[in-house]
Amino acid sequence: TLLEGEHWNRIEQKGYDLLVQPVDGPQYQFKLPAEGARTGQRLKVPGSDAVLNFENFYQAAGSTLEVKDGGGVFNPAVHLTLVSDRVGVRQELWLVGRDSQNPYSDEVELGPAIFKIQTLGDDVSDTSDASDASDVPTEDAVARAPVDSARLVLYQKDGEPIATIDVPIASSEPLEIADKTFTISKVRYLPFARVVNNALIDDPAAGKWNPAVEFTVTDSMGRKESHTRFALFPEFDSLHGKETPNVFDLRVELRAPEPEGANANAGLNGGSNRPSLTFSARENGGWTWSSVKRDGTVKSGAVKVGESFETGWMDMVITVNQVLQHAVPDHIIGPIPPVTSNAPVAPNAPNTEPGCQISYKDDAGLKKGGWVLLSMPLKIKTPDGVWTLTLSDRSLELPFSLRLKDFRKVDYPGTDNPSSFESDVTLFDKKNNVTLQRTIKMNEPLDYAGWRIFQSSYLQDPEHGEASVFSIAKNPGIGLTYAGSVVILIGVLLLFYIKPFSSGANVH
Repeated sequence: TLLEGEHWNRIEQKGYDLLVQPVDGPQYQFKLPAEGARTGQRLKVPGSDAVLNFENFYQAAGSTLEVKDGGGVFNPAVHLTLVSDRVGVRQELWLVGRDSQNPYSDEVELGPAIFKIQTLGDDVSDTSDASDASDVPTEDAVARAPVDSARLVLYQKDGEPIATIDVPIASSEPLEIADKTFTISKVRYLPFARVVNNALIDDPAAGKWNPAVEFTVTDSMGRKESHTRFALFPEFDSLHGKETPNVFDLRVELRAPEPEGANANAGLNGGSNRPSLTFSARENGGWTWSSVKRDGTVKSGAVKVGESFETGWMDMVITVNQVLQHAVPDHIIGPIPPVTSNAPVAPNAPNTEPGCQISYKDDAGLKKGGWVLLSMPLKIKTPDGVWTLTLSDRSLELPFSLRLKDFRKVDYPGTDNPSSFESDVTLFDKKNNVTLQRTIKMNEPLDYAGWRIFQSSYLQDPEHGEASVFSIAKNPGIGLTYAGSVVILIGVLLLFYIKPFSSGANVH
């Protein structure tokens, strides 16, 4: 797939490759077998005594959350079961105060509702007899998140967080993240963002709390892209004014706890008109819960393990299964069973992706195992040094590169159905010093050096522009195919035209 102005020299193929990168030396590429293939295959790296063993490949692998107690610091966590007969929901979820691998572990959005956990200071009073009789929408009764700095979180395209940054940042100097892979600069945090004359300004006088952040990302090659992200409107695309797509494959989120009194005229619960359930945890004191309805009506009570309570939203009932004071979250990597109708996807359910399980001997000669996911490389220590293992979509490098100059689509009159679409391309073959300017149409491919390039499909995006999808094929046995066709033709001629005359019989 090429956007207008882009050029590339690789094609995607079916399957996945394991890339092995020693700390010093070239990278090696191994074609991985499909799921269910024979296990225990050796992957020998040339010039090294170290040996990798392919154990398994799974199309659906991922990291499953497991939470245990016993940490050395106060880290509250609660395990819930949500039941609603009216909408047919029965799900379990974890809320964890801090998880190094998930900056949003303390908050889960489920449909129109928000579930969260927050840490409060010690309370010497006894809250064990707290009642849930409060149904009056008073400002003091609403559980609000503690005032804190906003957090900018950057993820890889498959959801792996690579950086968490408090904004506004204290320094105006560029900030290096992800092991110096990227640099963040020109960071602007606007708590009361408003768009005026197609520009974003901070307007506290308007009184509308609408946090947003702007920043620029630069990689080690000097490529840049600018992002704008709104905390209350995360569905808005964060790329603005760019001629190319998100080349870094980054996903951006902004979390901004609402300050006391913000948007007070917009209603309770932060003006979002969304129901919420907040668990307030104390290290030396009782836990409480507070449920806020869309109209601001509040219910609250003490958290008791094994007991259930009604939130006040339709017939939603919450059962507290487990409460942990010193939670230790762990993410176990492995194959993920398929989702069935009897086991719907839970809020904490992992995202599945291709994964490869390998085994090896470390620098001490001990056998170890590990997982490589499409979004998560694996570093191992071998007798020959540190190696980085990466899983990637299988691709093939072409002897030429292709650049899309322009894409055109012609529709049938009065419809959006294409009658034809075509692409103006430039082909570059540096080795043979060849440059070709051609137009590829639906039924008119480009042939070059045994390769055939077809106009397969197209994309039209209001933000990023138009793109062409090409299918590229090479059939080195095409000569044999043509030769076989000639032989068949000769056989037909011999059968129907020559044989009757050679038999001597009269044919009527």
